[in-house]
Amino acid sequence: MSTPSVVRLAGVAALGLLLGGGLVAALWQPWAGAGGSPGSPRQTAVAERTTLSAHLVLSASLEYSAPTALVGVGGTLTRLPQPGEVVGAGQALYEVDGHAVVAFRGARPLWRSVESGMSDGPDVQQVEQNLADLGFGDGLTVDNTFTAATERAIRAWQKAAGRERTGVIEQADVVMVSAPAVRISGISALVGASATGPVLSYTEPGIHGRMKVTAAQLTQLAPGMAVTVRLPSGSETPATIAAIDPGGAATSDPAKTTTPSARVEFPDQSLLEGLGLPALRVTVGTGGAENALVVPVTALVALAGGGYAVEIVDAADPPATPPPTPHDTSSGSSSAGASVPAGSRSHTVPVEIGLIADSRVQITAGELDEGDRVVVPG
Repeated sequence: MSTPSVVRLAGVAALGLLLGGGLVAALWQPWAGAGGSPGSPRQTAVAERTTLSAHLVLSASLEYSAPTALVGVGGTLTRLPQPGEVVGAGQALYEVDGHAVVAFRGARPLWRSVESGMSDGPDVQQVEQNLADLGFGDGLTVDNTFTAATERAIRAWQKAAGRERTGVIEQADVVMVSAPAVRISGISALVGASATGPVLSYTEPGIHGRMKVTAAQLTQLAPGMAVTVRLPSGSETPATIAAIDPGGAATSDPAKTTTPSARVEFPDQSLLEGLGLPALRVTVGTGGAENALVVPVTALVALAGGGYAVEIVDAADPPATPPPTPHDTSSGSSSAGASVPAGSRSHTVPVEIGLIADSRVQITAGELDEGDRVVVPG
């Protein structure tokens, strides 16, 4: 019978990437190239059914979110926080003229005093929402309109904070931040200087991981995907891929763009206390197949016209140890056999491939059966 023109594939190294000491399984169709010299031994391996699992082992650097600059509105700075300090909504962020400037949560800075008789606006709604969140919302409807209930809520908040009960929130009384709590990342001014202009910068207090990935790895990741992170202590903790950045954005260097990355969120922030910002190993499960028909990936040959094939030995199997029982990919082993006996015949059959993991490939279609012996490079 005629045999398709084939090229023996190169070794397993062409499939995977070695990151952080772990073999990274590729789920995309692999390499093509020549391998094996004319005198190379012709070994065989048994096609077997087993459970195949693929995973990526990546590295994540711990980091805080990008800092946000905070701008003051005037007066003399009489107290500033310390870098690393965490301040929650309703708490004093810094002092101006001896009076605390309190952090409120909101997307817009105050551009006017919030008081009776003012026109409707989103600044009113921001203040009312903060008052309600802080427990001063009895009878208060959170909307764009300043009402008598708004004034009562402001007075109640001022009383609890030890402020003069004016019923008015001035621009310099509060400062809007973008999160329920913020971590001070830097100080931009000095005590005694004017509070006009940049005063400090802040980030969200939580730490997350940032994984830089290749374009091929990016196709295997998705928001919401569960991952396992190995901590410096050797223990492991679950985490989640929160966001994907495909990269390609402009940088200060016109010849370069940003690289793809993925953000990892940790549900238990207490595990990260005192760690600093080290790089951690992240394992991502990317797929699996039960009862899969598999052969060593080196058994694949590339067809000259495209696609893949395997070379099946026609002769009876030589005396050898029986094929191993199915095993999980964690063992890292493969079904090895004996050399092809002298004079044995073989034929090549096209196959379709599926999952590739742990140096093995799933055969999803083709005239290959469990127990068949396939030729692999010696």
